[in-house]
Amino acid sequence: MPSLENCSALQLLQLDDNRFGGVIPRHFGNMSSLLYLTMSRNIIHGTIPAEISQLHSLQELSLSQNRLTGEIPDSIGKLEVLNVLSLNENQLSGKIPSCVGNLTMLTKLSLGANNLHGSIPLSLGNIKFLSLLNLSRNHLSGDIPKEIFQLSEALLQLDLSRNHITGPLAPVNNIIRLKNLVYLCLSNNNLSEYATGSKPSTYGDMYSYGILVLETFTGKCPTDEIFKDSLNLHDFVKRAIPEQMMNVCDPTLLLYLENGNGMSINCSITSEKTMECLCSVLQIGIACSMESAEARIDIANVLKELHLIRDVL
Repeated sequence: MPSLENCSALQLLQLDDNRFGGVIPRHFGNMSSLLYLTMSRNIIHGTIPAEISQLHSLQELSLSQNRLTGEIPDSIGKLEVLNVLSLNENQLSGKIPSCVGNLTMLTKLSLGANNLHGSIPLSLGNIKFLSLLNLSRNHLSGDIPKEIFQLSEALLQLDLSRNHITGPLAPVNNIIRLKNLVYLCLSNNNLSEYATGSKPSTYGDMYSYGILVLETFTGKCPTDEIFKDSLNLHDFVKRAIPEQMMNVCDPTLLLYLENGNGMSINCSITSEKTMECLCSVLQIGIACSMESAEARIDIANVLKELHLIRDVL
């Protein structure tokens, strides 16, 4: 993109959802007025150039769902007014640089689905305005730093799933500080039980179960790019059922129901029953993931509903 080399007054460069290939040009660092640089969902490869650090006014850097390799450059810690850093679903390797903790204005840090290893930097505890932290689907190891559980009440979503994290969870009283947390996913790690003898509330467990149900049957994750502003996975499904249920279900699941079982979704009575049951399962997911803990369905009623669904099938 040599034609952009001299665009020093450019403030927004949005190139998402194309088929741009090649590498990120180093001359992007010359666009000193740039506030937003988003190039997600392309086929860009190569490394993140260190020259990115010259964009001192940058507020959003979104390079997710590309083919980027190499390490996250230490120079990225110079982007001190950055609000959003989204590098998920690439092939980035190495450790998460501790300088990410210098990005104290971040509200969203998404590094999921890469090949990152090493421990979670303690410096992430410096990011006091963070509302979303997604480090899932990497090769991170070690304990969860207590600094993560001491983040401010701004934190809404924390996803550390599918890593190699070990050790106990932080003491329950530390977790309780995250009183506005609505999504906590620590699955597929090597964690021990809670570090104190106190019993955690089952409300949070029901919420996690509900989100897991919605993830399983929609094929979507709460940290996916489509969920921004006021839209989340819970509302995405709730608004669709029952009339638009087919639009939110995982297409692979629907294909299995139609072909794998020898059914025709549109015609057979058996298939109609299957769709009714699918709708019921999604409703369970919605009922478990209500924002208010007191409004969530309890495990006894979940089991009752699941038994009813089984009997219908």
